Amino acid sequence: VLAAPIYETIVFQVFLFWLLSWIPYIKNHDYLIILIASIIFGLNHPYGITYIVGTTIIGLLYNYAYWVYKKKNEKYQVTMYAFGVVF
Repeated sequence: VLAAPIYETIVFQVFLFWLLSWIPYIKNHDYLIILIASIIFGLNHPYGITYIVGTTIIGLLYNYAYWVYKKKNEKYQVTMYAFGVVF
């Protein structure tokens, strides 16, 4: 139960943001990194089209929050975990 959110944060935010930032065109368009990472996150939850769309939307929120805190150079992971526990 505790490992899944940590795993998803590492894979679908930290790793994907790092990986996608190596693509020159995408690197200059942060919204594409957020969108692509969120779509991949949604597709990783294939329990039906409604669930995929829902998790993609949640992924957009989480990835946007991750991007904002990353840009502010704060300790974003603590805030993300706290947000996840509340909801």
